[in-house]
Amino acid sequence: MPLTGGALERANEIYAGLRFGASGAARDRTFGVLRDGRLLALGRIQCHADDSLEVGGFWVHENERGRGLARRLVRHVLDALPAGREVWCLPFEHLLPFYESFGMQRVDCAAELPEGIRAKRSFCGAHEAEGHYAKTALLRFET
Repeated sequence: MPLTGGALERANEIYAGLRFGASGAARDRTFGVLRDGRLLALGRIQCHADDSLEVGGFWVHENERGRGLARRLVRHVLDALPAGREVWCLPFEHLLPFYESFGMQRVDCAAELPEGIRAKRSFCGAHEAEGHYAKTALLRFET
């Protein structure tokens, strides 16, 4: 379900702890799995300033991992994407097989990237050396 209000604020607290950027209510759609008012999992569709779309920010509470929750949430987020759009994902390299299992395809050429995605990729690369981000890959998904 898309998050709003206090649940979105809690999601952004979790993202801050992960050193991910906050979700903006006006530009992004953040989804969460809630149980008894607790966030168990997160994912989002981010719309960058150039109107490029990115899926990411997937997180599952450590006590809930290994139960298929991430797979169900990624599928839900992908199903919520607008039709006919090119969508990007910048996963940590160790998660490539997981995201590729949804039909996302690896992209190696940075020259063909929309500006918003190129900027996000540069940001991740610049912070990798600080230990904030694991090495990221680049995937594209067609809706």
